Amino acid sequence: MGTVQGGKVAATIDGLMLLLRQYNGMTRMVSSRVLAGLLLFGLHSACVAEQNGYGTVINPPRPLPEVTLEDQFGQPFTWADRQGGPALLFFGFTHCPHICPTTLSLLKGVRDRLPVELAEQLEVWLVTVDPMRDSREILSAYLSNFGEGFNGARADLAALVPLFKAFGIGYAYRVDEAGGYDVDHTTSVFLLDPAGNLSHVYTAPHDPDGLLQSVRGRLQEFQK
Repeated sequence: MGTVQGGKVAATIDGLMLLLRQYNGMTRMVSSRVLAGLLLFGLHSACVAEQNGYGTVINPPRPLPEVTLEDQFGQPFTWADRQGGPALLFFGFTHCPHICPTTLSLLKGVRDRLPVELAEQLEVWLVTVDPMRDSREILSAYLSNFGEGFNGARADLAALVPLFKAFGIGYAYRVDEAGGYDVDHTTSVFLLDPAGNLSHVYTAPHDPDGLLQSVRGRLQEFQK
C-alpha cells in the first residue's frame, strides 16, 4: 500500500471541505447516543451479544473483513494475518482535541496496570477515521507519546468503510470554527482475540477499573 502524497492529501481535503460547506446537514454534531446505537445495531445484526460483567461479550467471536491496512511504519497487514496477541482497538484521529488522547491515555493506564506477562501480549491500536490528514508519519509521531505497545492503522477512506461497518463505527465530518474540519466518531473500545476476531466491546463512558478487570479476565481466558 503506497503512502498518500502531500498533493493528493491536499486535493482530498479541499474536496471534503467543499462538500461540507455545500451540505449543511453534515455539519451537525453526532451525539454519543446515536453513535452507540449504530454500534449496537451493527453488532446485533451479525451475532449475538450478551452482557457479562463490564462491557459486551461477542459470542461467538466475530471475524473481521479482509481489509488491508498500513501500520505507522508503512507495513501492510490485515487483522487475520497480523502476527501478535490480543489487541485493544480505538477508532479516532490525531487532530482530535479531547476524546482521543483521553481514551488512549486510559488504555495506556490499563496496559500499565496489567501483570507484566499479560501486558506484554496486549497491543493497543488507533485506527484513524481521518486518513486524509493522518499519514503514517503523523500516526507514528503521535503514538510515540503513549509509549510501548501502541500502534496505528490507516488506509484510504474508501477502503476503511467495510471495517467501519464491521465494527458499527459511526462517523461524520463537520466544518469547525477555524474553517477546517473536525470528525465526530464512535468512542467505543474493542478487544480482539489472538486470532484477530472481535471478542468484546466497551462502550463509553469508560470506567478504568471495570475495563482493567474485564481485559485482564479476557486475556487470562485467551491463555487457556
